Amino acid sequence: MNQKFVCKALGCLSLSLLSCGVYASGFQLNELSTAQQGSTLAGAATAKNDVSTMVVNPATLASLKPGTSQLYIGGSYIAPRISYSNATGSIGEAPRTGAITSESSVGKAAFVPAFYIGKSISDKTNFGLALTVPWGMGTEYDANSALNVLAIESEIKSFDITPTLSFQINPKLSLGVNIHILHIEGTLSDETTGGSDFLGTITGSGDGVGYGLGMHYQINPLTSIGLGYRSAIVANLNGTIELGTDDPTWAKIPLTLPEIANIGIRRQVNNKLTLMAQTQWTHWSTIKNLDATTGNPLAQFIPSPTHYRNTWFVSFGGLYHVNDQTDWRFGLGYDTNPTNSRDRDPRLPDSNRKILSTGFSHKINSTTTIDGAFEHLIFNHQSVNTSRTVSIITDKGSADYKGRAEIVSLSLRKVF
Repeated sequence: MNQKFVCKALGCLSLSLLSCGVYASGFQLNELSTAQQGSTLAGAATAKNDVSTMVVNPATLASLKPGTSQLYIGGSYIAPRISYSNATGSIGEAPRTGAITSESSVGKAAFVPAFYIGKSISDKTNFGLALTVPWGMGTEYDANSALNVLAIESEIKSFDITPTLSFQINPKLSLGVNIHILHIEGTLSDETTGGSDFLGTITGSGDGVGYGLGMHYQINPLTSIGLGYRSAIVANLNGTIELGTDDPTWAKIPLTLPEIANIGIRRQVNNKLTLMAQTQWTHWSTIKNLDATTGNPLAQFIPSPTHYRNTWFVSFGGLYHVNDQTDWRFGLGYDTNPTNSRDRDPRLPDSNRKILSTGFSHKINSTTTIDGAFEHLIFNHQSVNTSRTVSIITDKGSADYKGRAEIVSLSLRKVF
């Protein structure tokens, strides 16, 4: 077995778990609610009579009308276009020659589903259940890319089950609590050279449990504020390396997904217009490295520094009441990214981004509503210039990146 490949492959598995997402920074996903995506999540922590915001702020579930239940089924199609150019790569002192130096898109399109149900179980207590995908990403480079010794394929998938309870304390104050039961998986491949070329595939998965807390306060009949908190989740990963025809080797990587806090505010200007704002803080700085251990005696410990920074997402938006059947939403946002110039890697060419969105809600009848949203994301130009030393050989790679993404979302809400 090739020692250099084992070391680098495990290091890449660690780094792939922090590869770039689309809507939110890192590999966080905020495609959780069609209606809220239409206003770039502005005011999501203050939403009313909308079960799809219980994962942002569990206290919003309290606004479900007494004696009713609400069902939400929806999803978002994410179409990223992340390109790179001027790529260079080297293995030791030998530069890659004849390799691909640019690609029009290395981002993978994906469908992100969401399911919610809420039920009023008393005048002041509601129960809800959410099935969402809060973490995910996908990138894939050509096998002949100049960067292929650092990255070829990376994919993260997750699934979160979130039972929720909300309590109406008084006409102004509501509180909420939920539990997050998370499963996460990672898959990647890359290539190395050690006398001959090897293509390896690595998979890993983990499970964890966290919690969420929320508060919603109606300041006056026209103004409300909401606070939501989601705890960190420890989801240590057990992985397997498959190197050509060699027997698989086990690997373990400690992973703690960051805690998240949301603050939202909503102000009804008049009978037609409501304005909202939202800010989200993600505690990425808790992830300073993702060191791997393996059962292979030649590579028992693989250091993988990340040194992530905390991020802020800010959005402003509005809702315009067109008529009794239709509402129009609009919003804009700005999201910072957790990477730094020293440790940024081809698997995570993340950058700050601007978000523009619009959407609608249309009542088909008194119990059924269709929501739609469209979002356009513009990524700041970013560069990667990194090296990775494994054993006595240093692999290097550099490239310039730019990107955008479009997201289309549809959902159906049913009250019964």
